[in-house]
This record gives sequence, structure tokens and C-alpha cells, in this order.
Amino acid sequence: MSKKACMACGMLFVPRPQIHNQLFCSNPRCQHERRRRRQAEKRASNPDRRANDALYYKDWLTKHPDYWKNYRASHPEYAERNRVQQRQRNKDRKNVEIAKDAV
Repeated sequence: MSKKACMACGMLFVPRPQIHNQLFCSNPRCQHERRRRRQAEKRASNPDRRANDALYYKDWLTKHPDYWKNYRASHPEYAERNRVQQRQRNKDRKNVEIAKDAV
């Protein structure tokens, strides 16, 4: 059997004969990445799906109003990492605006 390189992890694997053009190995992390990429493709190509996903998320948030507040409280390392990243995004955005004004 010929081996293929997994599109997620790069490791060689023997594709299953039942799955034509198999691109990902059976590792759960690689399967998760496969599903994530497929969902992103569907959202990008179908505006209705994107709108439905947004409505679903909005509805979920109304049913779980304190989810993110509780998550940040129980995961302080996540909250701090996000603060640092947001400061960097704000700084980058400000630099882009200044560059636009300079032209």
C-alpha cells in the first residue's frame, strides 16, 4: 500500500481503501482539524450558513448569558493571554490608521 502525508500533522499514513482521496490520518486531532476546515469552507461559500451559524450562536448566548464571564474567571491564563493579544491588535490597528493618514 502507498502511504500519504496527512494534511494536518504531516505524518505518513496508509489510507483506508473505503475512503477515496483520503487526506487526513485517523488521529482524533487531525479529524478535528478536517472537520474544522470543512466547516470553514462551507461558511465561506454559503452566506446562508454563515447567517444561520450567527443566529445559533446568538441564541445560545441568550440561554447562557454568564458563560464567558465564568470561563474567564475560571481560566485566568486565558483571560490574560487574550488581553495581551488584544492590546497588540489595537496597537497594530492604530499603526495602520496612522499609515493611511500619512499618505
